[in-house]
Amino acid sequence: MTLFLLCAMAAFAQQARYDLILKGGHVIDPRNGVDKLADVGIRAGKVAAVEVNLPASAANKVLDASGLYVTPGLVDIHVHVLRRDLDQQDRRRRNLQDRNDS
Repeated sequence: MTLFLLCAMAAFAQQARYDLILKGGHVIDPRNGVDKLADVGIRAGKVAAVEVNLPASAANKVLDASGLYVTPGLVDIHVHVLRRDLDQQDRRRRNLQDRNDS
């Protein structure tokens, strides 16, 4: 019975704790006051750990994030404006100017 428990514990210990570890990135998380080089452990699509040196053996997959920023919640706010949109805006602006000049 003791041997069975030891084998079961060893098998459990060898299972990956994280699906993914982002290793060595510059982690910035203003909400939690984090601004440091660290590893990020992700499990089931959510951040499970932010620590200085998570063991690579604790994850199914490891990505090297050295030299990169790791931060939650960035939104890409750039926009592409088509020429016809500019033309419409320009016409509206000219119409307003013409009304004000009259």
